Amino acid sequence: STEMRFTRMRGGSKTPTRVLSPIRGRGRGRGRGRAPAPAPAPAPVLDIDDSMSISDVQPYTPVFIIVHDRVKCLEASIASYIALLDAPLQFIFHDVASTYAPCLEFLERMRAEGHEVYRSEHNHHLTVRDTIKAYLRDHPDIKYYILTDPDVELHPRTRGDMLDFYLYMARSYPRRCVGPMLHIDDLP
Repeated sequence: STEMRFTRMRGGSKTPTRVLSPIRGRGRGRGRGRAPAPAPAPAPVLDIDDSMSISDVQPYTPVFIIVHDRVKCLEASIASYIALLDAPLQFIFHDVASTYAPCLEFLERMRAEGHEVYRSEHNHHLTVRDTIKAYLRDHPDIKYYILTDPDVELHPRTRGDMLDFYLYMARSYPRRCVGPMLHIDDLP
């Protein structure tokens, strides 16, 4: 049977927290149950050049940051991307109804420095999706992008070529999205 391992970082070491197996039908209540999951398809075999860099594919990588009144963590997040990633980046801010004056002032500074700032009056995920679609339509040379929140800061031990690894994964195993999964089920 297939297993999925979830790990948690504690004290700098990886320790398995639990092992989950695929759910099988349990037949609870009136004879209903879930049918066994089909066997996973084998991974595609593609001719991928694993030495390819994200910079070989596109001139820069846009970083879409969803902003809502969180300026201090936003500054730390941006600083971590600049300090730790080797690829050229362009920051694009999508402000969802911010009202906090220091945040609005920060976004105006970013706009004055040449960064794109989009605004929506409602905090809804569709407005962010529409911003990304419009940006990619206007920049056909961009195939890959980063979407993040203002409170996601890269760990100081992040490898500078992290985006090259994600490119390799996206091209080797075609998916709409690759990247880290945040462990949030233990938050209070």
